Amino acid sequence: MKKTKGPITTKVDNSDYFAKKSIRQWAYAQFTYPAKVLEVLPGEKKVMNRVWKNLGASIETLPLCKDVLKILPDTIDFDIADIDTYSSPFEIIDAVLARAVRKRIVIVTTDGCRISMEIRGGISKVLFPTVKKQEIPYYEYIKAFVKWASSRENWTLGKRVFRVKKRRLQVFYWGLEFMKKSN
Repeated sequence: MKKTKGPITTKVDNSDYFAKKSIRQWAYAQFTYPAKVLEVLPGEKKVMNRVWKNLGASIETLPLCKDVLKILPDTIDFDIADIDTYSSPFEIIDAVLARAVRKRIVIVTTDGCRISMEIRGGISKVLFPTVKKQEIPYYEYIKAFVKWASSRENWTLGKRVFRVKKRRLQVFYWGLEFMKKSN
């Protein structure tokens, strides 16, 4: 078999700007002060430039890289973590919750895990131990992850919001508010 160089697929922007915008507006509205946002995997920065800046958020952007977990700060001192991935966001969310120092954090994400499952045939390593069967609807994976993250990282789930881009391979956009449990 001959080796090939470069990507075997063409990058297509499957995003739904209005779904992304509404989730981020919801997240920002959870705070009564200018929220501090950590932008993870910002892509072309369309959302950051159009939404966060217009809302008046203080933004810190991580550089785009293959393994964001390697460059994620040891301490996450932000109100909102914006994780814009087209594959599994769960590993990054898990790491953010483990490193968050504030009593509350809102996580917004573009969840392309369903697309990843369809194309690659697998599910997230973080999600896999949280569910008994792989045949359940994908929305159940999200609920299982939220339950797992809430208990594992000593967080409780507050408000949540979901948007779905209806296509053959669905992209989920969601926001979750996590609050630290008091000891």
